[in-house]
Amino acid sequence: MRALLYRLWQFLAALGTLARPSDDAPARARLSPPAYALFRRMAPYDRAHALRVYLWLRENGVTDPALLQAGLLHDVGKSAGPERIPLLYRGPIVLARRVPRLWARLAQERPRGDPRRPFYLYAGHAARGAELARAAGCPPEVAALVAMHHDEQAEGNAELLRRADERS
Repeated sequence: MRALLYRLWQFLAALGTLARPSDDAPARARLSPPAYALFRRMAPYDRAHALRVYLWLRENGVTDPALLQAGLLHDVGKSAGPERIPLLYRGPIVLARRVPRLWARLAQERPRGDPRRPFYLYAGHAARGAELARAAGCPPEVAALVAMHHDEQAEGNAELLRRADERS
């Protein structure tokens, strides 16, 4: 029940970002111009989430430039590429991931226009985000962290990024 209430709060906070844009100054200061342009291509709610991840990392003593950049770019694969995962799918995706057999079926590749395609896009967003980060000229360690940000076996900086993502 607590997780469901938290996800509801996340959804309402995401809606709030559509009316009240976040301050992107930390991203502008931390990212190269091409990486910042990539950051700006994300949906407003994904940018706001990325900034919360960045702030969580900073508040927890992180100073590593690659990890801080990855915090800002970890979800670019959700909404900065040619296809976006609509906000209304985010809750159902979180719920479906809790049921492995259902998730395995929903996350299969689907053609554009199929209503299940956002589940497939979510399943591959970390790898897609890493590729977008590489294309924007980010250092290899930033792209690697973006690629691993959902890895349950992650260690070191990748594990820190996963924790920051879960708490933000």
